[in-house]
Amino acid sequence: MKKPDAVTVINAENYQYKVWPLPASEMLFVGRATTKALRERGIFTIGDIAAREPEYLASFLGKNGMMLHNFANGMDISPVERHQQGPDAK
Repeated sequence: MKKPDAVTVINAENYQYKVWPLPASEMLFVGRATTKALRERGIFTIGDIAAREPEYLASFLGKNGMMLHNFANGMDISPVERHQQGPDAK
């Protein structure tokens, strides 16, 4: 996604075109074990995750299945924060 100028804009109009074809393993929180569990069920891309019922994903991934479904569909209600926002490290 670094072409042509190393900047990629992903927004509500283009996320399906740009993100859904990517491998599921490119998502945050999708490590080796989750990738394996998804592949065993024929889920290979972020678009595959988006297309499945959230309850189905939750049946084998627990609450993370619901979270991945939301993320794959561009639904994240967590606030955007500055990098340094939050409590200082102790």
